[in-house]
Amino acid sequence: MREFLRYLYTGKLEIDRIKIMGILRISSFFGMEKLVETCKVQLTDPHILNAYDLSLLYCEVRDCSQDFDDMKAFLTALIPKRVENDMICSILKEIWVQPNTTMLQQDTKEGEQSAQSNEEGVQSNSDIQQRQNAQDTDLQDILLQRIQISLNEVLDDPIVCEDLFKLPQDALKLIISSSETCINELKLFQAIHAKIQTEDQCHEDVALTNFLRNLAKDFVRISQLEVKKLVTDIKFSKIFDDDLIFKAIQYNVARDVIDEETLYNDLRFVPRGLYTFFDFKHFDLDIQVLNDQNEIVPSH
Repeated sequence: MREFLRYLYTGKLEIDRIKIMGILRISSFFGMEKLVETCKVQLTDPHILNAYDLSLLYCEVRDCSQDFDDMKAFLTALIPKRVENDMICSILKEIWVQPNTTMLQQDTKEGEQSAQSNEEGVQSNSDIQQRQNAQDTDLQDILLQRIQISLNEVLDDPIVCEDLFKLPQDALKLIISSSETCINELKLFQAIHAKIQTEDQCHEDVALTNFLRNLAKDFVRISQLEVKKLVTDIKFSKIFDDDLIFKAIQYNVARDVIDEETLYNDLRFVPRGLYTFFDFKHFDLDIQVLNDQNEIVPSH
C-alpha cells in the first residue's frame, strides 16, 4: 500500500518481487490501467526482475481471476525473451501444471499421424504448430517447445541435463515421446541410460529408474540407429527386448518385411520431425559446400 500511495502522490513507482503482485491487485480493483502500464514498463527492465522471478510472478497471475489476463499475456510474451537455455528446464519445472488428458494423448500419437501423412505425401500440421498459432498459447507450451527445439544443446550441458530429468514426469514424457522433438536418438538414449546408471549406483529413486527405463523403451526411436549400435550399446543396456532390437535391425536392412501396423503406430519406428520428409536417414546425409553455400546431399 505504501508504494501505491507513493505512486499517487509522485507518479513514481519502484517495484520488486514482493511488491508487484499487491500493486497489480490494487490497480485491478480500482481500474487503474495507467498504473498497470507503468508496471509493464518496469518489468521490461532486466535489472528489476530476472527470468526466474518473472516466472514466479507469472504463476501468481495465472492462478488469479481473469482480471489479470492482460498481464498474463504480457508475461507470456516477455519471459521467453529472457530465458536462456541454461535455466529453461528449471523455469518450466516451476510453472508446470498437469496438462489435460486430451493433450497428452495427442502428443503421444503424433508419430502415427506424422508417418501416415508422409506416406500420403502431405505434411500435417503438428499439435505444436497449432499451439504456436493459437491466441491463448500458454507460457508452459512455449517453453516446452523451446526445449524440444534445443534438446541437443540441453543434453550437452551436464547441469541443464540434470535439470531436464528433474522435470515432472508428464513433462519429460511429452518431450521424449513427441515426434516434433529435435534430437539425435543415440544422444537421447545415452543421456537416459547414463541417468539410469547413476540412479542404480545411488539406489536413491527406484521409481525414477523404472520410469526412465520405460521412457527409453517406449519412445527412443532405436530403428533410426545404425545396426552396429543396435547390437552393441542398445543390446548391452538391457533396456530393450531382443525382439524389438531385431525389428530395428530389419528396419535398417529390410524395411519392407515389417508390418504396416508397426511402421505407422509404433513410435519407435516413426522418425521424428523433419526425418519424415527425407528419403535418407540422418547418417546417409552429408553437408557439403556447393556454390559457396552449405547444402545437404546424400553421402557416397
